[in-house]
Amino acid sequence: MTPHTVLVGHTLNKDLQTLKFDAPLLVDIALLFGIQSMPKRRPALAHLVHYILGRGNFRGEDGTAAHNCADDVTVTMELFLHRLRSTPPGQELPSFLWVPPPPVGELDENARTLYVHRIPERPGVFAAVTALFTGLPNASSLGLEALNMIGAPIEAQLVTHKLRGATAVFASKSQAEQAFLALPFESIEIDSAQRPQKLVRLQLADGGRSLVCVRPILGGIGNGAITEDANTVVPKHTDDRKPAVPKADGKREATTAAAAATPPARAAAKAKAAEGSSTVPAAADGKREATTAAAAATPPARAAAKAKAAEGSSTVPAAALAAVAKAAARKASFGPDSNGKRKGWPGWRRAMDEELKTAAGGAMPWKKLRTALVARRREQVGGKPGEAEEPEELLGARAMAAVPEEYLSSMDSLVRFVPASIPIVDGA
Repeated sequence: MTPHTVLVGHTLNKDLQTLKFDAPLLVDIALLFGIQSMPKRRPALAHLVHYILGRGNFRGEDGTAAHNCADDVTVTMELFLHRLRSTPPGQELPSFLWVPPPPVGELDENARTLYVHRIPERPGVFAAVTALFTGLPNASSLGLEALNMIGAPIEAQLVTHKLRGATAVFASKSQAEQAFLALPFESIEIDSAQRPQKLVRLQLADGGRSLVCVRPILGGIGNGAITEDANTVVPKHTDDRKPAVPKADGKREATTAAAAATPPARAAAKAKAAEGSSTVPAAADGKREATTAAAAATPPARAAAKAKAAEGSSTVPAAALAAVAKAAARKASFGPDSNGKRKGWPGWRRAMDEELKTAAGGAMPWKKLRTALVARRREQVGGKPGEAEEPEELLGARAMAAVPEEYLSSMDSLVRFVPASIPIVDGA
């Protein structure tokens, strides 16, 4: 090999580690393709040969045939050449292409397993998780085979209280999916690996309750539970609705309307009520009018009003005014809308794309992006319950975990926005 030789292979890191060998130029086929709904998994060579090159039984009819090194080298080079030729001349080569997930058998252990996490470390928690599944309708027909408690994931170790996880193994993939769909839940969302995840209320032995997360191990299972857009919380059970307040008289009616109104509407109602009060002069002076208008305005408008009022003050430097205006403009992008309602949390990936689109050149240093996303998560409502109150270190880790590989570069510390229109290979 020369310094200009390009080494091509599949999951080359394993081969290079075994050989204790390094190569300056290499192409890893496993990093050029991604599996739909499973972005954290790398496609197997046999799956790529079957889907991209259209050749079946690469590892034998049952998929367990011994590896042939010569065949592996040949098809790896063919996949690389196919990857180069699949891009029309004059167009930039996309970072990777998506391929469908490999078929999963009914008895595949991962396919028939549900993962329960964020379980509090409390006495009797094993019995509580067991009852969660055995108490489902037609539980006897779901074929629950095993329930295993496991240690807490790394993300749970960052919080002060102890949390654990568990796996529920069923007799088949379809039975695991039936159990997941039958679970009553408070809300549902799509996680970073595109898997549906339910927020479920767990009844503990001491009479207390706790919210835990339940999701399939593999993607593509339980998608029938999703009724809204990805990363959007969908409340289902509304048994705790507050009863309507009967209308007793005009005063009670006005009080009820003010309590149900949005913050800007409540401020306007107070201002209107003050106008008719004999103890408070209506529009006594310009200061009173300005205060009432500022109370009814949305946060971005209030920030702009503050900046405008400060323009006439000689004690406020111009740099401070610019900072206030910039903060107001940025907050307006995810703060209250025109009706005074706070916009919902769109999910880590979508929020990151919105931040990058507004940045100069569509790029930001990763530390600055992390800080912006954490601040935005604190501000916006919705998303996973309780997530906005998590420690800053954990929120920062969630933000960085949502950054796609194609947004990164080994040349600098910038995160660059890449349009999502990545072509999907239709096969050769």
